Amino acid sequence: MKPIEPLSEAEIIRRASLALGKIDLHGRRGVTMLSVDETEAMALLLAMLGLVPTRAGEPAPAAYFIPPEGETL
Repeated sequence: MKPIEPLSEAEIIRRASLALGKIDLHGRRGVTMLSVDETEAMALLLAMLGLVPTRAGEPAPAAYFIPPEGETL
């Protein structure tokens, strides 16, 4: 079995942009048209931007975003 190669930042952004394009063009219907890869890329991009996950059954985090190094929200 071939090992899974990590996605580059450029590929994550490209896939997330394709997903956003579908949603922009088709609205809520576009959400159902996303591939698993596009959905994964959107989630990865949100994580890269510092969004903190809220796990099922747990309270929301005190802050939804982790501030970039050296900055405070």
